[in-house]
Amino acid sequence: MKNIRFIFIAAVLSCCLIMVSACKGKTVENSIPDKVKINNDSITVNEGSSEIKAGESLKWPGDLMINIPEPKIKITAVLKDDKKGQCTVVFAELSNDDAKAYTAKLKSNGYSGGMELSDENSILFSGIDGKGSQACFAYNTATKEGSISYEPKAGTESDNSTEKSEN
Repeated sequence: MKNIRFIFIAAVLSCCLIMVSACKGKTVENSIPDKVKINNDSITVNEGSSEIKAGESLKWPGDLMINIPEPKIKITAVLKDDKKGQCTVVFAELSNDDAKAYTAKLKSNGYSGGMELSDENSILFSGIDGKGSQACFAYNTATKEGSISYEPKAGTESDNSTEKSEN
């Protein structure tokens, strides 16, 4: 089952890369080997400053998740754009209680003024901090899976690198 999921993820990511490359008018056959890296437990696709990484043993991207607390999760994919400072973590294996507590952590880190929804099927939260950066948390209570996204205030890519060096 684990191998089937890994092969499926690799196929989907390869198709995405082919579509992106085709839209830019590049020769796909020559660009794929340079952009896709497959390890024993992960696959990475690079396109300029953007990277998609999927696998079983991924690490929390703390360098891009500024002021976003690291939950106790199993990370299954990381999508990031180093140029814009945007990052999304796709995860599994988070308990419902920990998901509820995570929204409280985001609030205590200064995220507010967005959307908040909690019912028997999902927990959704989005907020903006005092610097204008946005955090989004989406969680499915049945599958115990979801995503966490961070986006710095538009036009603050240089501020993001300053924050990284201060942390």
